[in-house]
Order: sequence, then structure tokens, then C-alpha cells
Amino acid sequence: MIDNERGHVAIATEYGVDWDFIVPSEAVTYSEQANEMATLCTTIFDSFDDFLTPIELTYTIQLYQENRNVSAMDTRTEPGETLERSLRNESGITAHEFVASTQVDRATIRSIPRVPFDHNRVKLHCNDSERSIDRTDCVVYRKGEPVNWEPTWDPLDVRIAFAPNRHHPAVGSEYMYHISVGLMSDVWIKQTKAGTRNRTTLSRFLERLSDSLPSEQVVRDVYHTSDFWIDLDLQRHAGDFDPKNIY
Repeated sequence: MIDNERGHVAIATEYGVDWDFIVPSEAVTYSEQANEMATLCTTIFDSFDDFLTPIELTYTIQLYQENRNVSAMDTRTEPGETLERSLRNESGITAHEFVASTQVDRATIRSIPRVPFDHNRVKLHCNDSERSIDRTDCVVYRKGEPVNWEPTWDPLDVRIAFAPNRHHPAVGSEYMYHISVGLMSDVWIKQTKAGTRNRTTLSRFLERLSDSLPSEQVVRDVYHTSDFWIDLDLQRHAGDFDPKNIY
């Protein structure tokens, strides 16, 4: 979507709204965690449908000499090696391509702590038209004004991370995954016909995630003091925006 008034999509320097799907982990060892991460990422890929298309993806694989319990991740034990995986496909990275990239050539123990889906094309509405945009269509705003920064993020931030369960007693596992979706643009907030349509497509995506992920909890956050609201001149919405109205 290209904003007719601006000629581009405005993105902020921080996200201001976040949906966090909490998925309990059943992994006991490093290897089980890596396989579990690959399975969850496949589910996320399937949930994208035609709404979001990953075109570039970079993440790291941690390698170890022993297949230890995942609790050893908290002891700051250094992995033997860190591999960086970078995938790019202008036609769209597939789940199969991602899963294949998680494999290592030798019989080495691995874990995958985090995967950011941070360079994508996303379908947005503009008046009566719909188009797929990426960060080349975006301009960074700071304190209400465009700045000459090359965008390195998208209007929608999607990521998955493995972490110990320290703050969610209702989730019955020692470790869990955060699958987070954060808003980086006002295209999801605007009280316009296009904004309403964008919220509808976002809502459908979040519903697909919820239906397909084995999440036990969804945490919705509005960061009222985030620069998101100031950057995009949305301060009037910061106090009363309710993410439950989208999902």
C-alpha cells in the first residue's frame, strides 16, 4: 500500500502494539528444541497464507558438542560454534526452504533460539486497491517527520523466540516460545476505509496463528510511552487503543 497523501508507507522507530502467543515447549534437549522450533516455524509459514511473504530471513544456529538439557542454555555455556543462516527468495521463502536450512552437514548438536521474520512483503489496502509492499515502499518517521534513514524493518514485525518461563505461571512448562506480532506502521491504526480493511486482514492473520499454534496464552500489550505514537503522530490513540478490537 502506498499512502495517497504521502506517496509511501510510514513506519516508526519502535513498535507500539504487540500480540504475544505463548506456546509451551516440550523439548528436553538441544536437538529436540531445534526440531521443535522448525515445526513451529512451519506452522507460522502456513499461517502467512497470501498476507505476508518472507523474502529474506537471517537467523543463527548454535552448535554444541553434547546434547545437553535445554536448562544449560541459562548457564551461559558458550556453544562450540555459531552458524548464521541467510535465505533470500524474491518469489517468497517457503517453509521447506527454511526447514532445510536448519540442518547441519555433520552430526553436530544444534539449537535455534530465535527466528525473526523481518524482511517480508505484506498485502495492504489503499482506498479501493490492494498491493504487496516491502520496506522499499516505506519511509521512517521520527517525531512526526520523515527522516533520511534506510528502513531495515517492515510495517509488521513477526518473530519467534525460545525462552525460560519466568512470568507465566498459567503456562505449564519450564520453557516456552514467544511468537510475537508487533505494529510498526500507522496503516493498522488509521480510522479510514483502508485502515479498517488493513485491520481486518491483520485480524484474520492473527486468528490463523491462534488456530494453528498450540498456544496456551495470548498476551496483548500497548506500549503507551513508545515512540511509535509520537513518530507517527498518533498520540490521540495511545491512551484508548485496544488490541482486542483487532484480535
